[in-house]
Amino acid sequence: MTSRVLFLEHEETDYLAAQVYFALSSELGPENVVDFCFDGPKLSYHGQVHRYPSIYATDPGAKGTESWQGGSPPMGETAPLPWMCATPAHALTREGLVAELRAKAFDAVILASPRTTNGRMLEGLIVELGRDALPRLAIVDGEDYDAIRWDLVERFRPEVYFKRELVVSPLDLYPAQRQAMQGRVRVVPLPLTPVEVRPRQGGDVFTLDVAMPGGGNVPGGAAQYEMAILKVTSRAYFGYGPYEKYGELLASARIVVAPRGHSQDSLRSWEALAVEGPMVMIHRHSLIRPYPFVDGVHYVAFDGPSDLEASLRAHLAHDAVRSAIAAAGHEHLVKYHAPGPRARYMLRELGL
Repeated sequence: MTSRVLFLEHEETDYLAAQVYFALSSELGPENVVDFCFDGPKLSYHGQVHRYPSIYATDPGAKGTESWQGGSPPMGETAPLPWMCATPAHALTREGLVAELRAKAFDAVILASPRTTNGRMLEGLIVELGRDALPRLAIVDGEDYDAIRWDLVERFRPEVYFKRELVVSPLDLYPAQRQAMQGRVRVVPLPLTPVEVRPRQGGDVFTLDVAMPGGGNVPGGAAQYEMAILKVTSRAYFGYGPYEKYGELLASARIVVAPRGHSQDSLRSWEALAVEGPMVMIHRHSLIRPYPFVDGVHYVAFDGPSDLEASLRAHLAHDAVRSAIAAAGHEHLVKYHAPGPRARYMLRELGL
């Protein structure tokens, strides 16, 4: 029998939460993944702009790119991500949600992020119904930091804590809490995932030697990596370009370089591995991954600009080695990290 999941969302854009919703909806069917965002569905998952009262609108530290709308209270907006296929929205009020929880209509509840408003929503449901009235609970933490939110573990008592930036021995991050916490929750890795797997088109014709999408958040700036690449080849492209041409851009390069951004896990690396054809070079990281990729087998790691330059020279000069790594990396991603395998991994971890 197909499982039914309640997906408690917050109003803002969150790449990992959106990818999880997409993967679960594709695997279980959108009718079995009920997203709820405080007073109804998250409209950006259903082809509409989601407007909401913004708790950040008057924050003096807000970025200039956060262009909040006027009004009282001030409003924020979240638009559908360009890759998302709109799913039918569930017409469910909070009263209807409570009734379904009382009727045991869900097999699991997923708190889609550790942010403020959906945490308050879950807390309210627990106050009204009691924690034991809820089905098995998971927290998805897709934030850039590597700390475990033990405060949420204590408040909500989840069975599983899915962590994007999971480093070695997460329970050792707070030794004073280790004994109390290590038997309370299973902390498991949940990296980003590509939403599209792109088969090779156009044979083995490459118009670029190297493409480096994004990279604007690299510590020290992206220019150092651009300079390293240009020392090796002028047949290079930097930046994203329009989304509808993004996969074609990556596929046109022999090598895609994916430097890190604010965090160790980079969406660029997953998008590149999802494209059949290029070999992917990834900034070395210390993250725990399910079904991990192996350096030198599925991708090539680099530590800095000089290391990147030397490795590019070596791999551009050896087509057979580069092509074998590219093929192995793409095959590994399709088998273990595409949306379907990722959804099934999560469901297994939840015991569903």
